Amino acid sequence: MRYGSSIKAVLENIEGGLETSAALLEMFLRAYPNSYRSMRGMEKRYAFGNRRRKETEKPTEKQKDYFYQTMSRLKKQGLIQKKADKRGAVWRITGRGSKILAEFRNKLPYLSRSAKYESRKSDRLIIVIFDVPEKERRKRVWLRSVLQNLGFEMLQKSVWAGKKKIPEELLHDLRQRQMINYVQIFEINKTGTISQVM
Repeated sequence: MRYGSSIKAVLENIEGGLETSAALLEMFLRAYPNSYRSMRGMEKRYAFGNRRRKETEKPTEKQKDYFYQTMSRLKKQGLIQKKADKRGAVWRITGRGSKILAEFRNKLPYLSRSAKYESRKSDRLIIVIFDVPEKERRKRVWLRSVLQNLGFEMLQKSVWAGKKKIPEELLHDLRQRQMINYVQIFEINKTGTISQVM
């Protein structure tokens, strides 16, 4: 995980209402699974057939240490601050943090709020595979951000999976951005049969 992407993720989520350490830690585990889990562990989280996905695993001490080190670093840089309210200790983004976040969004327009769509649950496992050329890497970054925000989890850099529906608006935007030929979406039904959605 690049440090810049973790800064942006923390600042955006605090700005968006995730203020407690527990909520932010869970965001880290979901947003950057390969920073914390082995690929073998990730594979176990998704089962085919009638087996259900495991509940969220508890973070290890090493995972917690990495998260709190990141939060401490952002606090020292003056991007976030810790305050107390009726819920206990909560994090707030500072004026400097808001400016840094705006700079991230200006530099990487494909990571702006246009990457956010309504996340809806599906009773079937959806797998998204994409191969975006290096010369269009900003589109690739945008797509990863979209899948992350929808609640998909990364199995490999270009393979994502989740029990989430693909919004029609996303399919429209993929066509608008001339990315439709780079993306394949598969659905796995209850018997384990794979069918291509588009």
